[in-house]
Amino acid sequence: MGLVRTEGVVLRTYPFSETSKIIHAFTLEHGPQSLMARGARRPKSKFSGVLETFTRLELIYYQKRSSSLHTLSEGSMIEYFSGLSEDLARFYAGSVCLEMIKRYVMPDEVSRPLYGELVNTLGMIDVARPEDCQYVLLGFLWRFMTLLGFKPDLNNCSMCGSVLSGPANLVTNEVAVGACCQRCADSHRKMGVYDKEIGRLIGILTDGQEVGHSSAGENIFPGIWAFTSNYIKYHLHQERLIVSLRTFLAYIGSTRGREE
Repeated sequence: MGLVRTEGVVLRTYPFSETSKIIHAFTLEHGPQSLMARGARRPKSKFSGVLETFTRLELIYYQKRSSSLHTLSEGSMIEYFSGLSEDLARFYAGSVCLEMIKRYVMPDEVSRPLYGELVNTLGMIDVARPEDCQYVLLGFLWRFMTLLGFKPDLNNCSMCGSVLSGPANLVTNEVAVGACCQRCADSHRKMGVYDKEIGRLIGILTDGQEVGHSSAGENIFPGIWAFTSNYIKYHLHQERLIVSLRTFLAYIGSTRGREE
């Protein structure tokens, strides 16, 4: 066994026995890791109050060569994003970020840019107004897809490859999800006329810039969320959206309905 020291964000915890728990963490230098925290459920454990979801920690653990479950030796808090537990919009948005990492980043897959993106996004959600959480989450999702190698191309038809010179369509089917020329869109089910504002916002989000009320009106968000959801499902080969994202979209839909 080798001793490893790194920092990581706690993605999930669950009981292993009456006294211990298992921690899933996304680490800076070793990617996703599963760690056994022995004695963590005891009242006077050294891990008490530290190994919580949405916590960024300094971790020391013994790496086993014959197992993917390693033994946690020490965990000290660097940062706790407490705001994510104080509001439903923040909680749901943060949960989406964690679930995307859990589901689509393989164990031991190292990505410093993605780790930095996760920490930065959780920090922004932590202090965001509830109504601004969707702006932050959209940015994370598009940069996440870009880092996975699925950067969107809204300048060319996603089906025939032709350059788009005018208004296009958004299509979603078994062949492609993206902007399409009129000729291709006429022969496939389409989501609707492609609004250039959607492309502009996706470009801003993918490049890491912040988007807020000053950059987009509320009326564009049903369209951009529909496109984002279908883009994720298509490229990550999912029949349905991940649970946390469905929950978040249902929540912001309900709050929008109350406001109207």
